[in-house]
Amino acid sequence: MKAKKIYFRIILITIPLIFTFLLLIALEFFLRHRAEMSGIFYAFNNERMIMLEEQNPNSNFFTGVKDENGKLTISGTDEQGFLLPKSRHEDPDIVLAFLGGSTTYLAEVQPEDRFHYLVGVSLEELLDIKVNSLNAGVSGGDTSQTINTLYNKVLAQKPDYVLIMHAVNDLNRLLVFDTYFNTKSLRRSVKLKYSFANSLRYFKNRYFSHTYVAIRPFLNYFMFWKDINDEWEKYIEDEIVFDETLILKQFRSAQLTAVTMAKSWGATPILLIQPNLFKNLSASDAPFQQEFIDKIKNRWGLSFDQYQRIYKEFLQVVRDVAEDSNVQIVDLDQEIPPSPTYFADEVHINTTGSKMAAELITNVIVKEIRK
Repeated sequence: MKAKKIYFRIILITIPLIFTFLLLIALEFFLRHRAEMSGIFYAFNNERMIMLEEQNPNSNFFTGVKDENGKLTISGTDEQGFLLPKSRHEDPDIVLAFLGGSTTYLAEVQPEDRFHYLVGVSLEELLDIKVNSLNAGVSGGDTSQTINTLYNKVLAQKPDYVLIMHAVNDLNRLLVFDTYFNTKSLRRSVKLKYSFANSLRYFKNRYFSHTYVAIRPFLNYFMFWKDINDEWEKYIEDEIVFDETLILKQFRSAQLTAVTMAKSWGATPILLIQPNLFKNLSASDAPFQQEFIDKIKNRWGLSFDQYQRIYKEFLQVVRDVAEDSNVQIVDLDQEIPPSPTYFADEVHINTTGSKMAAELITNVIVKEIRK
């Protein structure tokens, strides 16, 4: 008897809710039709926003990548999404801000050995000053996203020096789209503010983040939940066709914008020339190199020589922008030997490479401070 009463109450509650919902739908259809007839239409779902490409704030996680000793690396972030560790001086003498992609982030290196942190420590020891060293590097980030991050996140920290390193991510993106402004790219900055997918993503990340990470490999077995192993594969057809002059011009414009913005806000920009193994890519003691050569051919339809040539031109663009803008460079490409001793893969340095990069960067900043 009790069960019947419970069912009856549920029905009494459910029926009015369903009726109200249907009534709202009918009212919306009526009002929408009337608005369209009068030439007025409210498209609230078209509201857009500019997204920051950044590390999730207040996080601590395994990267899924191992260092050269075979140990999984970890990453942590502060409340602003800057990578840890970092000094937390309330009244620092100098604030450094590092911006770039995964070659600035360095997931392949343990946090305390990443060059952004080592540079801060070295400056404090050498000059007896208080230094806050911020790392806003994020995997896949390119110069267009660094411009966004610089203005909307980094400048608020009042940096004295802004150190920027880009090349390979810009090249990969521009090879596909010829422009930073393609709206189809997974890494586009302008996105819809409200969408069903965004709501699901928020719900998943807010309440089931650990569960999702645990079951993600199993979800990939389903066709409707398949991860994209190569973010460019859905845009690439039989052959990549690109305008080399155009993409070099786009990259130069983006680099100049970042440098000019930093200067306009009182910071001293320093451009880091991306280190790489390309000059020694056939080394037999680095088996991952052949995998990279194959990826270039399969992804872009380019030979390694073609890819290497245009990549070198991108690095030269950074050097030219620095010279034209009268800013310092740290030429990690020239200074770090192209040997697996210093690299985790073709463009990411390992712990040894990170320590060498830190020393080179420190030397340039010391000279800048002592001018």
